[in-house]
Amino acid sequence: AGSCMGGILYRTFKYIIDETEEGNNCNGIVPEECMPYQADDTVACEDKCSNWIEHLIPLVNYSRWNAEPEDRELIKTEILTKGPVGTSMYVNRDFMTWHMNSHDPDDYYPFLEKRYTNHCVLMLGWKDDPSIGNGGYWICKNSWGPGYGYNGFFNIEYGSLHVDDSSIVTVEYDPDSFNF
Repeated sequence: AGSCMGGILYRTFKYIIDETEEGNNCNGIVPEECMPYQADDTVACEDKCSNWIEHLIPLVNYSRWNAEPEDRELIKTEILTKGPVGTSMYVNRDFMTWHMNSHDPDDYYPFLEKRYTNHCVLMLGWKDDPSIGNGGYWICKNSWGPGYGYNGFFNIEYGSLHVDDSSIVTVEYDPDSFNF
């Protein structure tokens, strides 16, 4: 599906669901307990637990839509009913510096308008707050590791850096189909 140099988020799920050789001959992902996340592209797939196939979480489906600012309530519903959603956003030098130095879980990156994206993150919650310009912020998880933000998480004002008006990706799985 690519990388930060040209990856496309929803294509990742195409390969996860694919049970051919191109998709690793199986459908699913391993839980965090089986292969803890490391912010390092050189971690080999062989580093997963030896019985990974027994813990595989198969995906049923995935979907994508191009969200608009008026879709914020729909995004919240998706998070509430299905879990975290993938989204794209624009990362600039200012955001990187802020994300590296902001470790307060109540802090948020303020609104900055951008019209394109260059990075993918997980959106997993929100806080509505009428005292914030756009009415609140999203709670997101980044892939840069626990040294950024607050243990790898960050908050970003609704609409900032194109985070909630770009491609939104959701995944469906059957919770009865796997064991922990």
